Amino acid sequence: MIGRSLLTLLAAGAAFAASDPSADGPFASARQTVGIPGTQNATLTTDVYFPGTTASGVDGAAGPCPVIVLGHGFAQSRNQHVNQGLQLATRGYLVLIPSFNGGSDHARNGQDLSKCVDWILARNADPASIFFGQVRTQAVGATGHSAGGLSAILAAASDPRIRVLSLMDPVDNGGQGVAALATLNVPVAMTWSEPSACNANGSAELLYAAARGVRRGLKIVGANHTDPQDPAGFLSILTCGGANSTRQALYRRYMAGWFEYHLRGDDSYAPWILNYPGGQLAADLAANRITYQAVVPLGLNLGLSGGVLALEVNGPSGQRFALEHSPNWDSWVPAATNMTPVAPVVLPVSPSAGSKLWRTQSLP
Repeated sequence: MIGRSLLTLLAAGAAFAASDPSADGPFASARQTVGIPGTQNATLTTDVYFPGTTASGVDGAAGPCPVIVLGHGFAQSRNQHVNQGLQLATRGYLVLIPSFNGGSDHARNGQDLSKCVDWILARNADPASIFFGQVRTQAVGATGHSAGGLSAILAAASDPRIRVLSLMDPVDNGGQGVAALATLNVPVAMTWSEPSACNANGSAELLYAAARGVRRGLKIVGANHTDPQDPAGFLSILTCGGANSTRQALYRRYMAGWFEYHLRGDDSYAPWILNYPGGQLAADLAANRITYQAVVPLGLNLGLSGGVLALEVNGPSGQRFALEHSPNWDSWVPAATNMTPVAPVVLPVSPSAGSKLWRTQSLP
């Protein structure tokens, strides 16, 4: 159950061995441009980024690799995300970035992101492909900027192979994204810029409010709608302002970090993506580089604290939660609500309560 932990589940301790998700990883990166069969019998011109070299193919030390599909914004192209594709490839991801054919048909563009997933999974089964056996077929995520973020949402809503969303200043159109998010039960991160005419006056905040389950919303203070591009497109610079390298790095950090934690499954990235004391997100928050809100699973453990039987709730600082207990699996009694922990929170437990089962649930 998303956002809820039983006593038998204990969150892994926050480790700090992870590297900054905005930085390059240990692998060389390469790109090939391919034609992928898209919707309406059109060809999707797509850049495929991978860890390795064009001469030797995918680095065997990186594979099998998680997959990310990335949607560009309206009136932009795959060329606005070259550096993000290369950087993610150095961290061991296969990244597919098509130039959409659908214009403002966001549902079609979402279907074309799924066509990219079809293509890379087929290559994984093709002995003649450099991607043969190099794809983690159960680890597919999607990201996108502006209208491309909307396309990523619509893709995930119709394609269960997409397990994680990490979006960059997404912009809704006609409520399509809000409606789709209400049906989704995958981890969703939204990183957004300051409200402006370029992002429909902060459309991402409305999209975040519509998300369900595990989610994190984060604004990069002072960022504009161009900052999620790298390199920035001329039209976006002209209408929305120039990109800033520091803000571009923050977008990389919080887009890629969500994938490291939820798609790759590396728990050591928790302090990079959630508000754990001593973590980089906490430092960015304290320095007013970002704002932050989240609903995430919490850990629950039973032990002794000062010789007193106690529950220990582990989670990011500031995450509100409710605690319930039960003598059986059928009825649950609230024990505490609307609490805000600093990880960990220790709550005394009365042995006479007769409850053997405890659970905690994150609150918005």
